[in-house]
Amino acid sequence: MTKILDRIQGPEDIKKLSPEDLSCLAQELREYIIEVVAKNGGHLASNLGVVELTLALFRTFDFPEDKVVWDVGHQSYTYKILADRKEAFKTLRLWQGLSGFPKTEESPYDAFNTGHSSTSISAALGILRAERSQGNENYVLAVIGDGALTGGMSFEALNDAGQGDENLIVIINDNQMSISENVGGLQKHLQQLRMSQSYLDFKSKAEEFLLKIPLIGKGLAHFFSRVKKNFRRRISPPIYALYESLGFKYYGPIDGHDIQAIETALDAAKFRKGPTVIHVCTVKGKGYSYAMHKPSSYHGVAPFEVEKGVLEKDPVVVVQDKTCSVQDRINKSRSYGEGFSYILQHFAMKEDRIVGICAAMAQGTMMEEFSTIFPERFYDVGIAEQHAVTLASGMAQGGLRPVVAIYATFLQRALDQVMHDVVLNQEPVIFCIDRAGVVGEDGETHQGLYDLAFLRSLPYGTIFTPRSNRDFYRMFSYALGQAKGPIFIRYPKGKMALSLEDDLAIKTYLENTGQDKLPVTSAQWLSGGKDLTIISWGYTTGLAYQSMKALAEEGIEAAVVDLREIHDIDPALVEKALSCPCLIVEEAIYPGSVGEDISAIAYGKKLQTPLQCINIPNHPVLQGPRNLVLDQLGISVDHIVEEGKKLLGR
Repeated sequence: MTKILDRIQGPEDIKKLSPEDLSCLAQELREYIIEVVAKNGGHLASNLGVVELTLALFRTFDFPEDKVVWDVGHQSYTYKILADRKEAFKTLRLWQGLSGFPKTEESPYDAFNTGHSSTSISAALGILRAERSQGNENYVLAVIGDGALTGGMSFEALNDAGQGDENLIVIINDNQMSISENVGGLQKHLQQLRMSQSYLDFKSKAEEFLLKIPLIGKGLAHFFSRVKKNFRRRISPPIYALYESLGFKYYGPIDGHDIQAIETALDAAKFRKGPTVIHVCTVKGKGYSYAMHKPSSYHGVAPFEVEKGVLEKDPVVVVQDKTCSVQDRINKSRSYGEGFSYILQHFAMKEDRIVGICAAMAQGTMMEEFSTIFPERFYDVGIAEQHAVTLASGMAQGGLRPVVAIYATFLQRALDQVMHDVVLNQEPVIFCIDRAGVVGEDGETHQGLYDLAFLRSLPYGTIFTPRSNRDFYRMFSYALGQAKGPIFIRYPKGKMALSLEDDLAIKTYLENTGQDKLPVTSAQWLSGGKDLTIISWGYTTGLAYQSMKALAEEGIEAAVVDLREIHDIDPALVEKALSCPCLIVEEAIYPGSVGEDISAIAYGKKLQTPLQCINIPNHPVLQGPRNLVLDQLGISVDHIVEEGKKLLGR
């Protein structure tokens, strides 16, 4: 028998399906999503939860004439499949393949590019107003998760939309989670709403009864509505106030896996004047038992075997082990995130003023074990990066030592707070910035390439870039000793380029040359060489060191310099490095980069030595495996060796 999905050639085909066929199609869609994500990696649990909701949207509205904005966008896989990308979905998150997020360049069905949280209501309202200004009466919707509602921007948009009579339709996909389990007052509010279904059913039937009474029915209905509103304000103000007092009509909660029930609410919203909130409750990971039982572990996954599920990682916990000290455990770890987890726990055991802060990313930032060991010192503020940063500043002013663990791409959302609330106050907040650089499969919305230029332009602050966890440990220790000013420690996703053997060889070289005693804010020469100098920092130091060894096999002696701290570049160091041709290798875009600074210093000193920068062009970097993307951008050992030989005329 032919699969129903194979017969779907466009949205109109979905509208013709029977309830039985729709149920089969939902199952087929889940199987297809699981198959592709298991092969390519991607966001799984959230997409499995919105299959029926997406089908109901296609059956009720006429896309792309009608518009839908998916918040964050990571849960739009079913939408992509049904909206003209069924075959292309197999290339999801691959190099030059389909993006894991909505993308207007991909399809006219995608109304707005999204990748960060809490933006959908603002964007949808803007699109609606633009459509109305041109005389278009098509519908505009925003689909936002309850996790994204913890972001302040969503409330700003609700406040704006509720003051008029524009028929914006906001769908709250309530699965009680963002990435980790949701936190805060809003989560409690939504729990209250879930329990009020019987009240809402009674309200609807009572209104219908009153309106049927001849002559006085309408007046009675209006009178009891006013009494009801006053009563609800008194007995349960959070339930009533959040949406209806903002000017929205509220429908729900609705079973998010009942297509007919969702369609009924959507039809009602289409034909009323003014903004509407439709509250649907879905199960994250529905249809795949592993994801249903551990939705946090199946939010974003690497490739896995469908039958076995994702490979669970051992907890990164600092334990007293007689055969391996904590310091050795940190030094031997090849993952930056794992190293951070060990380091944070290690120092928190010694310093009780350390507190950890994250924005709904405890698992992603490797703070989960810290939160388990020190629950009273851990604060997950929800998807609210601006609040997280200013909260940390207040804590630092009060004598605590806050550690803010955040992705580089999400730090962009709080740059104003970094400047005004932390830097200008010179508060000793420690920022541990994960995913700094190329992130890989999540694509251009998640690349950690744009925070660096801002951070380097700030009047105060120290920016560390560890080449290994041995260095990370020293940098974190230094940060704890600082009484003034923020510390930013930037490190990329995944494993470091520096091998354990090379790290130990560098340690020996530094001890032999006396550089192991240098302060951690000073650059280090990791090798000597008279032909070429390679300047690097962070992850690329490992690539530079490998390149040095490859060049040596061709008779070229290259010195490798690791800057380590990149907020301020020492002109004397630049002058020394440029005593021979120099190559700068960095995982950064050129504007605001270290290479730009070094070039300016060389120009100011009128140095004529050949100088070449290897960095990332300032254009959106697309999705694909991290190492492949870096290679395509020229951030690789082969490319460094090639450019070094060119610079020397060989």
